[in-house]
Amino acid sequence: MERSFAILQQFQDVLNMTLTEIEHKLCSAMVESVGRALGRSHKNLPVLADVIMCIYLSDLVHNKLRDYEGESQQSGRQYAVLVGDYWLSESFLQMISHEIYAQLRPLTDLVKSMKKGALLRWKLTQKQAASYELPLVWERERGLLVALCGRLAAEVLGADVQSVRLFERFGRCLGMAWAAKIEDKGQWPLDYAQLPTPESFLTEADALIGELDLICDDVTALVRLRDFIADQFVFLAGEGGVS
Repeated sequence: MERSFAILQQFQDVLNMTLTEIEHKLCSAMVESVGRALGRSHKNLPVLADVIMCIYLSDLVHNKLRDYEGESQQSGRQYAVLVGDYWLSESFLQMISHEIYAQLRPLTDLVKSMKKGALLRWKLTQKQAASYELPLVWERERGLLVALCGRLAAEVLGADVQSVRLFERFGRCLGMAWAAKIEDKGQWPLDYAQLPTPESFLTEADALIGELDLICDDVTALVRLRDFIADQFVFLAGEGGVS
């Protein structure tokens, strides 16, 4: 993750962007936890985590365009576009440099899915999409991101198809819980009682840990990762950042 965070520090003052603990750690922790659960390692695991993090940061910065409205904010908009494109280019440069060709398709699909998520969120603000589609936004913005960390790490480590699918589903649950927790509930006129809760996704993650425990060497890292997410939710609620 060193490369992506080095770029972040380089543009920190320009973007005025601070990452949460979840944003800092989740991608790399997901990839590392898969390796520990399987009892295997591979030189490309840190690279995969960094590539996915660069894709996430690119999307995050591009989405900051909404913060720069009006002619007086044009320089901010330009920086957001340029830095976001820089991160996206960096992700593909790393893939090529480390010859990660087998994972190129799912990584490019992730980029497209995240952009579709941003478009769907915009449609919701314009009332051009149904409110029940909000969980689909969560999946495209965060769920698929963490799911891909689990899937690609397992594939690179040579896991069987069943294990790959379980790690992918586990990652998706963590990503969905994250997205559901940080959602601004004052933004949409929705009945949030009808939507999945962060806790429901963590409960699903618990069930998947039980399944993975039957086929993995040690699921301790997965349990710790799930607990890290839950602990961050408590911290955010205490800070008043999310409800």
